[in-house]
Amino acid sequence: MDRRHFLGLGLATVGAALLPRTGLSAPAHEGAWTHLALEPRWTFTVGAVGSRALVIGRQRWDKGAYKFFTSDRVDIYDATTGAWSSAKLAQPRMRARTAAVGSRLLIVGWHSVEGIVESVEIYDSESDSWSFRPLPLGRGVFSLSTVGDQVLIRANLPDDGSVLHTYAAASDTWTSQQSPAPMRGRFTVVAGSTVLYGGASEDVWNEIDVYNTETGALSTISLPTPRKDLTATSIGPLALFAGGLQGSEGSDVVDIYDTTTSSWSTAHLSGPRYRPTACVIGERLMFVGATQLPPESVETSRVVDIFDVSSREWTTSRPTTRGTFQSAVVAGHYALFSSSSKLVDVYDAAADRWTTTELSVARSGYAVASVGRHVLFAGGSTTGTSLTLRPHLDVVDIYDTASGAWTTGQLQMAREAPQVAVVGSQVLFVGGSLACQGCGPNSVDPVVDIFDASLA
Repeated sequence: MDRRHFLGLGLATVGAALLPRTGLSAPAHEGAWTHLALEPRWTFTVGAVGSRALVIGRQRWDKGAYKFFTSDRVDIYDATTGAWSSAKLAQPRMRARTAAVGSRLLIVGWHSVEGIVESVEIYDSESDSWSFRPLPLGRGVFSLSTVGDQVLIRANLPDDGSVLHTYAAASDTWTSQQSPAPMRGRFTVVAGSTVLYGGASEDVWNEIDVYNTETGALSTISLPTPRKDLTATSIGPLALFAGGLQGSEGSDVVDIYDTTTSSWSTAHLSGPRYRPTACVIGERLMFVGATQLPPESVETSRVVDIFDVSSREWTTSRPTTRGTFQSAVVAGHYALFSSSSKLVDVYDAAADRWTTTELSVARSGYAVASVGRHVLFAGGSTTGTSLTLRPHLDVVDIYDTASGAWTTGQLQMAREAPQVAVVGSQVLFVGGSLACQGCGPNSVDPVVDIFDASLA
């Protein structure tokens, strides 16, 4: 298979060189890897449920009609057989959002060339069947959360009110409840059977909407220490709001909301942190590597704050390196933290030990996936000349947590930010973008690279 980086080629040339005009290209198999290309399109969504991955919808330019159109096409990959099939949505859409619950994948919103798509389509991977439901989504801005066997969709309505749609997978039923108040914020935290919505005004967390999925009650609480640029996360029944900014000052406050008692408590990080990276591994929640001041005056921390949910105690630790982390990924009892440098910090929760290892090349914009004992860092780009295409990479660094050894793979096309789906022992890297230094990225067609960990 041609493995050129395609640097300096226009997007139309890239698409023409890689993809057939219609349908599916013949898969190429190389060891643990399979490479292929789907029908050309942009702004598709990748979702996964059970052993199947779906590439959903699209936008594409119709040269004959000289306009964009939205497609109803869905490509479906079955990881158990390695076979691809296709289906059609009841309503064409692009940039849809997905949520998996049990054997079902909900495909919600978002846009077509005609405007906002107000419906949901449900794919059942066990019966290989589809269902469709109109769903008021108002302005098209909505939150999507999975809690147990329920999926919650909350959206603002045109009259400034909001609606909360709840799908119960066990009974395959829907309920909806309206509120005169708009949705409070665009961020959600799921803690136990409760969903918290916040970060409304300029992303400031102040008042928080709380929805209890067991009782169906929707209420409002106030964050004890209002601030912005915090990290909102959860572990068990606890929702934690850590760090951030109070005015122009960094904060070390952690406000902790216990959803079982509906009560607040307060803790403190080892120092002020601005948007810390949070990672849950077992019963531990880690806050790692944040800047202590806003980006205009970057100062990074080497201290890791660790909260144990069983003992409710805080401890600190120190990785070997320091920095702001692009990603945090967990594989078994290992957590890997990486940034735009070559260095990767590895935390072994079983031994409570840090080690440092390296990627083959420093880069940003890569995708990270975990499958079994393997962690993959795929694609990315390095810094380029202003207003030119950045140098993109096709390398995939693969870390084996069992041995601590690295191997490398190769994407069929150099690119950054491919979408990721994990099904069984396989990871799919689909599409991505070609970024310009100092200007916006351009989406690439859905080239697909599949890594099968069982063959590695």
